[in-house]
Amino acid sequence: MRRYLLAFVLVFATSGMAAAQRTRGRQAQPAKTYTSIRQVDFNNFTYRWPGGDDSITLKNGSAVWGESDASLEAPAYGDLTGDGVEDAAFVIWLRNHNSARYEDSACFIYTLRGGKPSEVANLPGAMSARIIGRRLIIEENVSGNNMVVPNKRTYQWERGRLVKVAIGRK
Repeated sequence: MRRYLLAFVLVFATSGMAAAQRTRGRQAQPAKTYTSIRQVDFNNFTYRWPGGDDSITLKNGSAVWGESDASLEAPAYGDLTGDGVEDAAFVIWLRNHNSARYEDSACFIYTLRGGKPSEVANLPGAMSARIIGRRLIIEENVSGNNMVVPNKRTYQWERGRLVKVAIGRK
């Protein structure tokens, strides 16, 4: 009888440990930390759209968002913020399902803070984004007088924010 009781106690104790291990394995994993912004998978990421509280989640670089398709352009990298660490700038486009016309876009700028990607700015209306030196160059189309004219905006990081740089015309 003692053998059966001892076997029962051993089986019961072992199964409790196994159950505890399974439960521990299902707990939330700590968020991944990065050493380079290039490690961040921006193709599978959630963004806050400029000018509101709406967010958009991309999977494999695209998403359906309302009546639009969203797509991500390849990121540009450079040390925009001047902290010695690369930042990323890229454009997300929205294209209307019905007309196949691009209806909106925005440039997103990310850096690493504490090993986590952090949005430092977003700029609506951008068609492309480049980081050259410590400057961000945004290309956009400006409408007026029944025309669409290409335009470039240049920004520089100053005192913790992007500031538009006045570039003289020759």
